[in-house]
Amino acid sequence: SELEDQASFELSVELAVYAAAFLAKAVADHDPVGQTMARECMTGTLELRVGEDGPCSHVQMTPSGLLAQKGPASDPEAVIKFRSYEMAYAFFKDKLDILVSAVKGDIRLIGLVPLVEGVGHLLERANEYVG
Repeated sequence: SELEDQASFELSVELAVYAAAFLAKAVADHDPVGQTMARECMTGTLELRVGEDGPCSHVQMTPSGLLAQKGPASDPEAVIKFRSYEMAYAFFKDKLDILVSAVKGDIRLIGLVPLVEGVGHLLERANEYVG
């Protein structure tokens, strides 16, 4: 049914939100290019969130490496907030220009944009492995 299809779609996006944080960590820890990206990324916490009450995860860039967790961050320096599950899905499938989407209001970039860019590069790199 359509309701089951929507529930399955939302679950797949929820899993992608959680996986994104841990994929960024894996790339920062194990990929030579990702290790360089992580060293050059500013420190701070970035939260990925769908809507106001949807799934979220976060990564914390520290001088000793990247930490990943499911759930909200207590005081993130930056947030990528997707307007909808559809926008998050497009982002994770690499079919979305994040800056164009921010201008259109499909994504809100809150806080330190250099942190968003740094983690975004790690996610792009992760997509080369799992895309």
